[in-house]
Amino acid sequence: KYILTELSGRKADIIYDTRGNKISPHFVALTFRRYDKLPQFQLIQNSLKQFTLKLEGTRGLYDDNDFKETIRELVGPDAIVEIEYVDKIPHLSSGKFRKIICNYKVN
Repeated sequence: KYILTELSGRKADIIYDTRGNKISPHFVALTFRRYDKLPQFQLIQNSLKQFTLKLEGTRGLYDDNDFKETIRELVGPDAIVEIEYVDKIPHLSSGKFRKIICNYKVN
C-alpha cells in the first residue's frame, strides 16, 4: 500500500476537501477525464465547502447533477457546488490556462 506524502505544484492549483485535506490537481484532472466531450473546465474553490465549476460550451451535453456528484465524490458530500456555463474561460495574461483555482485561504 502506497501513501501520498507530498504534493507539489503551485499553491493556487491545490484544492482542499471539505475537511481541509489537500487534493492534488492531478486527481482532479483524472476525475474529469470521464467527460471526454468537455472542451474546457475550470474548478474554483471559493471557501472550504463552496466550489464553482465553469464549463465552456457544453450546456446540455452532460447533466449538471452528474458534475455536482463528481465534485462531491472528490471533495466531500457536504460541498456546495455551483455550475456556471460560459462561452469562453479566460486564459492568464501569460497565455496559460488554469483548470484549478483555489481562492480559499487556509488559516
